[in-house]
Amino acid sequence: MASPRVGSRGDKEASEILLSVSSWCLCSVGMMVFNKLSVVHFPAVCFLVALQMAFCCVALLCFAWRWIHIGSIRDVLRWSMVTPFFSGMLLTSMLALKNAPMSLVVVLRCLSPVAGLVVESFYPRPIQVNAGMLGSIFLMLAGSTLYASRMPHQHFVGVSGAQGTME
Repeated sequence: MASPRVGSRGDKEASEILLSVSSWCLCSVGMMVFNKLSVVHFPAVCFLVALQMAFCCVALLCFAWRWIHIGSIRDVLRWSMVTPFFSGMLLTSMLALKNAPMSLVVVLRCLSPVAGLVVESFYPRPIQVNAGMLGSIFLMLAGSTLYASRMPHQHFVGVSGAQGTME
């Protein structure tokens, strides 16, 4: 019976996964905190989003130029259709952060699998929904409802889209 080697491939893959997930979590939390701070101190939200997107483009051109390959003008036009939708997603996220607490944004973002399930049902081969999926979604809905039921009403300004002041 062969004994497993210390530092085997499984250990390396597990550590890479742990490092990747930890890095993603750290970046995600950092992005939300810094976006919340920036949107509170810089009231021009549209300009802030445009500035972030411009910085991203410049960084890509500076650091990833050799890996960027544009096949044709048709490719550019096809992928450019994504830009307004991505910009809208970024802008609505910033507006939500401006008018709602970060915890509420996180809780409501956890409900995105519900929307994903609805969208995927229109695909030619929809996913098969099982009891585990429905149970998980129900738990997310119940937890979000429980969390939101005890929040002060002024925190819901970011959810409804109405303009108001936060105290």
